[in-house]
Order: sequence, then structure tokens, then C-alpha cells
Amino acid sequence: MYILAVETTGPFCSVAVIDEKENINEEVSHEKMSHLKNLMPLVKKVLEEREIESNGQKRALQLGDIDAIAVSCGPGSFTGIRIGVSSARALSQAEGGKPLLPVPTLITFAHGEKEHRGLICPVLDARRNQVYAGAWQWEQEEKKKKGEEYPLFEGTGCPKNLCTKHIREKVPAGPYMLEEFLELIEVYDDIMFFGDGLMPYGETIKKWADKENRKISFALPEKRFQSAALVAKHGLMLYKKGKTVGYEELMPNYMRKAEAQKRLEEGTLSKRIKGEI
Repeated sequence: MYILAVETTGPFCSVAVIDEKENINEEVSHEKMSHLKNLMPLVKKVLEEREIESNGQKRALQLGDIDAIAVSCGPGSFTGIRIGVSSARALSQAEGGKPLLPVPTLITFAHGEKEHRGLICPVLDARRNQVYAGAWQWEQEEKKKKGEEYPLFEGTGCPKNLCTKHIREKVPAGPYMLEEFLELIEVYDDIMFFGDGLMPYGETIKKWADKENRKISFALPEKRFQSAALVAKHGLMLYKKGKTVGYEELMPNYMRKAEAQKRLEEGTLSKRIKGEI
């Protein structure tokens, strides 16, 4: 079983393949915001690198061998989200309706730090002191009773967990003013932050932590941004629970309206273009 994963919501486009044993290979573009140019070449490259055995012979993995396609649906770059979702739809349709797995972008960060017992907080820059953010925490499960299941992502409508650990949503994923989000997490300690929001707001977060006497850390640069490997891990969980959709059902999750759309609805778009506001 193989799942192809696509990530285009962040600054770097990436593609990964995962199997049922969580063996992953990933290809990442090192050009910022080059998703449209690099996505399909990365898909081709990651498939060619995965060797499988078929009819007693070894060959490269092909798109037809893929059982489902996981795609990071947002939030993040509006253009990036559109590229990822539309590309996943096209690949699915070209392969006769290949199942799709819509993966919420923010929650994928938790898969990169399963050993962290504190709070995991992705913070994506939404401009104007606003962020797309949420908070999760990995917890050890108590021993299950026969037939009993625990929620994997409590409060998010995601599937039930079959493993020895699960993650609980502490602050719902959504658009926030930075100060508003920090108020919501001030009751927690040992907080690890991720995301491109650390670039414009990192110093503000550090000052907040000093003031509130909170232990915080920032993810290492190589783990700070969105990753197709993390999308693949979450996609595998969804696939095991049958949480697939068709290409007509796959929708982007912008979490808020684009600035141009808001201006259009307010009737101020032409003034904005003319520089009057």
C-alpha cells in the first residue's frame, strides 16, 4: 500500500510517498514559492526513487501503484493551497478517480515531534499581526478496555486512534490575532512553536514567554516548516480509517477570505487599488 502526499501551503513545495509501515521518501524544492514550476517534477522524482517488486522484478513506483493521494488543504499561502488542491484533483481524475485524503495543514506539525510532552503550536503568518494557529499535545493512552476506542484528534473530527499514543487538541485551529492566541495558551508550559510566523513574531513570542514565565522553544529550522512527509503520516492515519474523498469533494481550507475578496464585499476594492485607503 502506498500513499502519495503533496504539500504546497508553505514556502517550500514537497512531495512524499509512505507505505503501511511508515517508510517514507520525500523530495523538497529548495526554491521558495516555486510550487507551480516544481510540483509535478517532484512527483515524478519521488515515484522514480521508490523501488518496488512486481511480478518477480524490481521497478520504480508508478502513479498507478498509488492507493491514495494526501494533500495539505490549508491554511497557508492561498496560491499554494490552490495549486496543491487542484493538482491533487487532477492526478486523481487522471487515474480514474484515485481516492484523496484532505489533510489539515496545522495538525501535521504534531507528527514531527511525537516525543515532545508539552504543547505543540504551529503559528503561520497571516499578516497584520494575525496568525493561523492551533495547539496540540501528545499523550500516553491508558490501557484500553476491550472494544473501546479513543479519539486521535479530539475536537477535529479526525479518526480514532489505534496506536499507543494519541494527541489532544488544546486550542482549536483557526485564524487569530497573535495576542489573542497567546492568551489562550498562557495556562500551558513547555510550549514548542513551529511555522513561518516565527520570523515576524518570534521576538514578540519570546517577550510574552518572559513576561508570563513560560518555558518555550522554537523548532529547529529544518523542522519549522510544512512537510509532505508529515502530511503523509497524517494521511496514512486517515486512510486506515477510510477517510477518503473523491476529487469533486476535495476543498481548500483558507480559514479566512482573501484580502481582495473582503475589499470587494466591502465595496472598497477600487479605492484600495488607487491607493486611497
